[in-house]
Amino acid sequence: MGPVERLLGSDHETTPFIWQDPVPKSSYEKPSDKVIAEIKQDILSSNIGYSALVRVAWASASTFRQTDYRGGANGARISLKPQNEWPENNPEELEGVLSRLTKIGENKGVSKADMIIIAGNVAIENSIPNAPKDFEVPLKTGREDALQSQTDIDSFDVLRPRQDAFRNMSDSNPYMLVDKAAQLG
Repeated sequence: MGPVERLLGSDHETTPFIWQDPVPKSSYEKPSDKVIAEIKQDILSSNIGYSALVRVAWASASTFRQTDYRGGANGARISLKPQNEWPENNPEELEGVLSRLTKIGENKGVSKADMIIIAGNVAIENSIPNAPKDFEVPLKTGREDALQSQTDIDSFDVLRPRQDAFRNMSDSNPYMLVDKAAQLG
């Protein structure tokens, strides 16, 4: 069924259930282009490797399912149980990257969820050889951070990326690549 905000008509519950992965309504003003530029510079200055930034951004986004709108980066649930403990997400690296991104975001008033995506964009924008100087990956902000109390740990097992051909082609068959692409929409 997806999040309450996506339900149609009036014959449904308006209070979200935990299995709908509720996220608080955004409580902060979307960052301006100037603030985003400052954040990008702060991320570059943090010396977090581009590969680590991309791995964290992908791990966050890759749980999204178009079929029911579960998972994904909104809510920054990758920082919460169970996702922060999944071996596929490399918990030690994840914790280090998220703690540094969280500090940068707190200084700029930006959610952890948006920081993860901005960091992934920074890594891609700066790791493409011969890219034009003004090359930018499209960015939409406005994600909010979920709380552990808004996360049904047991129901997240179905989103766990035991096989993800986008992460590790050698351990996956081509069907898994097509399946993941279909889930992402």
